[in-house]
Amino acid sequence: MLFRSTVIDAVCDSVIRTFAPAYGINDLCYDPQRDKVYCAGRSYNGPDSVIAIDGATDSVIASAPIVAGSEPWVLCYNSREDKVYCACMYHDVAIIDGLTDSVITMVPTGLLPTALCCDSERDKVYCSIGGDLSGYDSTVTVIDGASNVLLNSITVGRYPFALAWNSTWNRTYVGNCDGSSVSVI
Repeated sequence: MLFRSTVIDAVCDSVIRTFAPAYGINDLCYDPQRDKVYCAGRSYNGPDSVIAIDGATDSVIASAPIVAGSEPWVLCYNSREDKVYCACMYHDVAIIDGLTDSVITMVPTGLLPTALCCDSERDKVYCSIGGDLSGYDSTVTVIDGASNVLLNSITVGRYPFALAWNSTWNRTYVGNCDGSSVSVI
């Protein structure tokens, strides 16, 4: 199955271009400092990857290979550190340098990371951990943006699935899928 990315003109609300930078596209994020769009997916002829797309030309400019079988799942961008974080479906968050588009390190977080968000003021990245389907995990892990080290694991509601950071109050909101609740960190 072939998946395509579509570029939409925000002024006219019309499709500018559709192209296929990868197959199995799971998520996109934007780096405004370098005008790049990152795509979590698989390359056509290589390992699982996070693909960098030039925002001006809509062409693939780099591919950061992720550990085989990791399946890049969700992305977020840390403007303070110029890093892209990629939660891989099986246990890890890949940290990618925004300048070189190469993987700096893999941080073990837990089974089935489901969402990422970045608190750029305190330089922390939050990752919700879904766990396996038989025994949901109920945690959000916290990664230090500067050192790339796992700082903490915070217990939240069952099966955390969505994250949002509130910059006004320095809070992270966690949408817990099983139980229909929101935890506030």
